[in-house]
Amino acid sequence: MRGFAALICVGVLAACGAGGPVGIGGSVEMSDTCDARSQRGLVGDVITDRAAIAVAAPKVRFIGPGDSVTMDNQPDRLNIELDAQGVVTRVYCG
Repeated sequence: MRGFAALICVGVLAACGAGGPVGIGGSVEMSDTCDARSQRGLVGDVITDRAAIAVAAPKVRFIGPGDSVTMDNQPDRLNIELDAQGVVTRVYCG
């Protein structure tokens, strides 16, 4: 149920998203081309339905602890970092 509530928040926040510098999860990003600002409501939640997030953000990457990731910067890609328990710790573009 909490995951469903998070998805509702994502939809509501998506309508309010704006470009420009954005700080999410303790970091400052230079752009919000992937609309990370509208996804910041996910921080602190466990994502149970990754497919639903992929619909909201077509270019998304989930990063768990110890995961290998490429160093390419894709400003339109939404990165969602998870801790060992699957809790979202950071959301950013790149």
